[in-house]
Amino acid sequence: MNIVVSSNENYIKPLKVMLLSLFKYNRGCNIFLLYSDITCKSLNKLENIIQLNNGTFNPILVNKNLFEKFPDIGRISKEAYYRLLVTELLPQNVNRALYLDTDILIRGNLQDLYNINLDGNLIAAVIDKTCDNENEVHLERIRLYRPCHYVNSGVLLFDLSSMRENINVNDIFKIITEKKFNICRSRCFKSIF
Repeated sequence: MNIVVSSNENYIKPLKVMLLSLFKYNRGCNIFLLYSDITCKSLNKLENIIQLNNGTFNPILVNKNLFEKFPDIGRISKEAYYRLLVTELLPQNVNRALYLDTDILIRGNLQDLYNINLDGNLIAAVIDKTCDNENEVHLERIRLYRPCHYVNSGVLLFDLSSMRENINVNDIFKIITEKKFNICRSRCFKSIF
């Protein structure tokens, strides 16, 4: 199983916890860490955790200057944008990957989720059920209007082969830097729950 995470030095502790919970039920994963600001000491600690659990560690240094023109997203770090480059950053022979945020706990085996049929969709995501009618103010704040669903971007299953065929990373950069995106208009997602 190919697992992608992105982090900086500030999220190393939650990342360790997430990895330990992942490996409790899912040993032997390939971990791809997208980062730009993590010390060698922290990278070594992460590698030890991963190797002790029969996993492989693939740290991938990202040029953080690529994202300097991206909008500031407040309490969320710039590393949140790194998942947008998975098709470019991961090796070409990696065809499927599960992206997991550092601040989640894994409470079971992820194999069924990882192997879900994407039915031709590029990405599978979980609809965030907390964004219902009671949260209209939140939905308006993030410019998400009915009828559409807000997805939790902390758990994403990528069909990297199809993404490489259908998505131009330069287009993503242009859309985000020009702030011309509508987060509601995407036909490439499959809801997995």
